Amino acid sequence: PKALEIARANDAASDVNAIWGWVPPPLINQGHKVYSDWLHDFLLNPYPIRPAVLLRMPRFNLSSQEAEILARYFAAVDDAPYPVQFDPRRDEKYLQAREQAEPGRLEDAFAIVRHTQHCGACHVVGNFIPTRYDKAPNLANVYRRLRPEYVRQWLANPKRFLPYTAMPNTQFKLGQPTPFAPKTFPSSVKLGPVLRSQDPRRQLEAVTDLLINWDLFLKQRQTVEPLNPPRPQAATSR
Repeated sequence: PKALEIARANDAASDVNAIWGWVPPPLINQGHKVYSDWLHDFLLNPYPIRPAVLLRMPRFNLSSQEAEILARYFAAVDDAPYPVQFDPRRDEKYLQAREQAEPGRLEDAFAIVRHTQHCGACHVVGNFIPTRYDKAPNLANVYRRLRPEYVRQWLANPKRFLPYTAMPNTQFKLGQPTPFAPKTFPSSVKLGPVLRSQDPRRQLEAVTDLLINWDLFLKQRQTVEPLNPPRPQAATSR
């Protein structure tokens, strides 16, 4: 009732189905969803993930061994790999090869993720905070928490996993016109091959690669050199 009251105060059209996303998530398929080592650490030190959720995960004062047993249980019950196997999509050589084949594909994905009419309309992205009252989880933390294949499947069809999710099901729906068309982006955005193609499959793969390699993507965009003090000029002899 409290969640519905808040929702209707901000959006009169909100119904009871819309606010199921404000309660703690189901634990079904948790083994395939999250990294086991992340789950271990989260059980020991829980923190907010979904800004709109009214209830917060309590501390249970578990020991590290107890948290590991729980993490292993969720992986075992879903027959998910434990310990987690390295995903080749996290390999820098894979990213370099894809970038050579489609220069600018991750920049295209970044344009989708940060766009305030697309992912950025609801999701926190790094230090960007959307204006919605029912903000969605921070996409900059996906690579720490979620397994790559789950990310890809969720983006392709989120309502298959969570029917009441506010995440629209048409983002990367194959065979349908993609909403990420060039005309939806401002002229200041340099469009690469993925956005120009308007191909939902290519856009899905690019956004998946971006989210599961967020740390590597930011590392490529940053340089330490400008932060260093100027180098002293070598003395010139007369």
